[in-house]
Amino acid sequence: KSSKDKPYMVALEIVSSEQSFINILKLLDEDFPNFIQSERACGRMTEGPADVRDIIRHLGSLRQFSEELLARLRDRVNSWYDPRIADVFEKTGHFLKLYSNYIRDFSAMTQDLDNARKKFPEFDKAVLEFESLPHCHKLPLKFFMLKPVQRIPQYKLLIQEYLKSLNPASPDYENAKKALPVVTSASEHANESIRNYENQSKMLAIQNSLASNDIIIEPGRKFIKEGQLMKLSRKDMQPRMFFLFNDILLYAIAHGYNSYKVRNVISLNGLTISYPEVDEFETEFNIIAVERSFTVAASSKQERAEWIEAFDRALFEYEGVINSQQNSSSIVGRSDVQFKVGEKAPVWVKDDRVSKCMVCGKGFSMTFRRHHCRGCGKVLCRHCSECVAPMKYKNYKPCRCCLECYDVLLEGRGYKTLLHHPTTTPHYNHTIQQPHDATLQPLPQVTADDTNSQMNGYLLQIRNKKWKRYWFVLKDFVLYAYEASRDTTALYSTPLLGYMVQRSALLPHTSVYCCCLPLCMSCSWW
Repeated sequence: KSSKDKPYMVALEIVSSEQSFINILKLLDEDFPNFIQSERACGRMTEGPADVRDIIRHLGSLRQFSEELLARLRDRVNSWYDPRIADVFEKTGHFLKLYSNYIRDFSAMTQDLDNARKKFPEFDKAVLEFESLPHCHKLPLKFFMLKPVQRIPQYKLLIQEYLKSLNPASPDYENAKKALPVVTSASEHANESIRNYENQSKMLAIQNSLASNDIIIEPGRKFIKEGQLMKLSRKDMQPRMFFLFNDILLYAIAHGYNSYKVRNVISLNGLTISYPEVDEFETEFNIIAVERSFTVAASSKQERAEWIEAFDRALFEYEGVINSQQNSSSIVGRSDVQFKVGEKAPVWVKDDRVSKCMVCGKGFSMTFRRHHCRGCGKVLCRHCSECVAPMKYKNYKPCRCCLECYDVLLEGRGYKTLLHHPTTTPHYNHTIQQPHDATLQPLPQVTADDTNSQMNGYLLQIRNKKWKRYWFVLKDFVLYAYEASRDTTALYSTPLLGYMVQRSALLPHTSVYCCCLPLCMSCSWW
């Protein structure tokens, strides 16, 4: 044949590569076991695995398929007057899925080989001698074991090359177009087998690391992501190990070396993820579930994005598993995601992010303590959290809540007969109570977590010759100061029109600035 006949040359390459592959299968399935058997028979190897075919498995079926495939390919090449070869792959391509078992067990087989060589020195020596034989070309045994894993992608590349070489008018062109998706499907099936095996192996490793009786391996469950996050409690941030699956979220605490004790298991049913848009908390996001909600912090903004993407994928898979449209299609969103009072556990506002009651504005102290509304999670004083209402996520158990949540439950849920309002205190009305001490007048027009502000964050301000940390919000040319990042009332506000900002002359090499009026020179901060 002329060298210009490119389809024929590609067909020859396919036949040649198949013959080379069969030689490798013969080396693994016949030559190597026979060599080990001969070493055992002559007494040079008195210990070792009973049968090396128990280590390198699934080769018999692969070899039989490849030999039959080679015979058909050779027949087509030898009768090239009718140039057809792609239909062979179209008709037999589904048998390529036989490779899935070998690919799935490849990692285990290589590990078994390593373990046997470490356990039996004479077997290790025999393997080295076999690798030094001429037909091994001084290549390690694992090099040949890898070839079946690489074979299906090679088939795909060869078919693509053959299709590219054909003229659309060629009689084998349509066959090649049909054969390509068959081989591609086999390749995807093999890759899926690898992923499933690795996923099951990972779940087994997680199961073994749990120092409890919790069973996480269940039919249909898949591992999605794991990692350490800082869980925000009322007082501080605590490290927790999170394991995300396609139907549950599990978090645990460290329990010895590489071992964990489960703290909670949360179903993905009804779970949503939200995140604040404030730069100061760019690593945080909220996990809102029916039975429990909380805030976690990643080590970086990028890691937070990876976790949110993982939750998005897990929730999408969960919806597919249950084949239901009950969950909202917008499962990941901003912090202002719609939240129904009483339906799910709220995310509690962290204590140190609020210095005053989020309703009346009275400052907290050692005797005037913080309380959390079980409906919305706000931090309140005892006077603003004396309402009691049944919460659905608590199986309608009466829980402490604020007046706003009480009114929502009373008017919108039809719980009139279940609601209880304390009789020892006057009935609340819909107006916000004045602060219990008149020394601090609230500035309710802008809250510390206002998402429409131009800028916000913590700054150090010098007052009475001492530096103190405050939360500042810049909005509409007014600077508001707060003691904490979730306060609802500002300590004071400063209209910025007419002010100048300049670097401090006392500390010119630091990030210290003075804000002063151009005429009166009244230096304030930062």
